[in-house]
Amino acid sequence: MALVDRLEAGEVLFTQFSTIPDPLVAELLATTALDSVTLDAQHGGHTDASILRCAAPIIAAGKHVGVRIPVGRWDLATTALDVGAEWVIAPVVSTPEMAGAFARAVKFTPIGERSWGPNIALRRHGLTPAQYQAEGNRRSLAFVMIETMLGYQNIDAILDVEGVDGIFIGNNDLSFDMTRGKSLEPMSPEVLRICEQCMKKARARGKYGAIFLTQIQFMRSYLEMGFQMFVGGLDSRALVDTGNRFVAEAKAEFRA
Repeated sequence: MALVDRLEAGEVLFTQFSTIPDPLVAELLATTALDSVTLDAQHGGHTDASILRCAAPIIAAGKHVGVRIPVGRWDLATTALDVGAEWVIAPVVSTPEMAGAFARAVKFTPIGERSWGPNIALRRHGLTPAQYQAEGNRRSLAFVMIETMLGYQNIDAILDVEGVDGIFIGNNDLSFDMTRGKSLEPMSPEVLRICEQCMKKARARGKYGAIFLTQIQFMRSYLEMGFQMFVGGLDSRALVDTGNRFVAEAKAEFRA
């Protein structure tokens, strides 16, 4: 089942950011209960080449591939889709012009300007050219990150851009921008209020929402707002946390 089918059915889905550009790490992440693995080329180590290599084991495991591109790398959005990604995240989209440029790179005509060439995606997803031609725009999801106050102020115009399928709230950056760099408070009442307002506008237009789930206790609130996609951290952070937790628990035991 395609990612868009699951979202349309109202499923709640979970992903994690892959920052380590190695197919084995991607394969291991895909064996977990995650619904999707998102390859991070903005703050992570992924490149055009690693996205090509790492998408394969994720798809083979029956999971959905997401890619977060660097700021303004619309060309990488097209490349990611051509190798099998089903959703692409564009960071720091603060104007409808930026949203439009991104959407045009993700969608084929008549919505956008994406060049035809999903040859690898066809094989990896078991689709014929005719099937992808008919379903390509629907299956290729464009999520814009709202993570500046300017983006929030322009949310209506951004959501009205044809080809934008959903929003991803960057709550850390939003709080950072809101306080002019003085603090990172992603769960502050003001940030939560903005999240709720953005999702109300998105759902009214039939569009989807994703967000970082940094604190599990906020999940119910996010669900009530209408978010369906939840990001649960980074692979690199999980490795560090596992090592630290092991040493701390072992030392506590022999000192007891």
